[in-house]
Amino acid sequence: MKSEPGDNLNQPRDKQRIQALSLALQDPSSQVRWQAVDKLREIGGAQVVALLIGALGDDHSTVRWKAAAGLGETHSPRGVVPLLELLRDEDDMVRRFAASALGEIADPRAILPLTKLLANEDPNMRIVAANSLGQIGDKQAVGTLVDLLKDRDDSLRLAVARALGEIGDDEAVAPLIGALGDRDSGVRREAAAALGKLANRKAVEPLIQALKDNDFEVCSEAALALAMLGDSRAVQPLMIAYERPDHSEVREAVGYALGELGEARAVEVLIRGLQENDAFARYQAVAALGKLGDATILPLLDRVRQNDLGEPRESYNIREAAEHAIKIIVDRQST
Repeated sequence: MKSEPGDNLNQPRDKQRIQALSLALQDPSSQVRWQAVDKLREIGGAQVVALLIGALGDDHSTVRWKAAAGLGETHSPRGVVPLLELLRDEDDMVRRFAASALGEIADPRAILPLTKLLANEDPNMRIVAANSLGQIGDKQAVGTLVDLLKDRDDSLRLAVARALGEIGDDEAVAPLIGALGDRDSGVRREAAAALGKLANRKAVEPLIQALKDNDFEVCSEAALALAMLGDSRAVQPLMIAYERPDHSEVREAVGYALGELGEARAVEVLIRGLQENDAFARYQAVAALGKLGDATILPLLDRVRQNDLGEPRESYNIREAAEHAIKIIVDRQST
């Protein structure tokens, strides 16, 4: 019999705590009961599933939605049927948490009920249902999700684009390409990211056009998607995007993409990127130059290693990145 997540947590101390919390779930105070649910969520694992399922029937909505969230965190298939029943709860928040938990458990029994919720009158529930269907990742929902890329709710279209990327079915390629022209920049951003995950070459030219978008997050996601597609047609457009004066915010993503595509013609623009004020962009330029493997830039990278003190965030030390890039190039020369 397959073990459930958390089976290895059955320690005596946890058992004692669970026994005490089981009693707390019967307390007259709703606050005590939902605090008990919170503690059960902290313990987690298969050993708390039965108590969380029982708490779904509590007469206080806070206890119910917290229990639903906890069941999702356990990823236990035992929670599926009770959570499906909870989708009919009288409280909006409880229903949403039940739908979200079903996405976390990712059991195919939830696909049809969640797909039906895409037509729910509650716009927030529709978004949760789309997100959960993306987490489950089954192609059954693609047709319905594709239709919703034309919905008037911007937030729903965004969630749908993200879900289609998670599911990864080629039926969604053409609709997602169309969504690159959506009026909402968030939808365009998620469509670009989704097309990268689908990795269909039909998206290359539309993503190249998305590099010209007036929203820098859309441009960045388009660059990252092109990196995933690995098509050399993107190199020249990425080089142009890298040097646009209004594109300082996207140079980190574009630099990364040029490094992934690995063509030597990008060396010159990446060298200029070493002078960027933005430390993230400089870091990515260094990393990309290492991937391109041009030995003539070793002296330049050595100067960066000695002098650039930038560290845009933890584990993103530019001097260390330069040292690593030098090692990659030297190792490549010796093979």
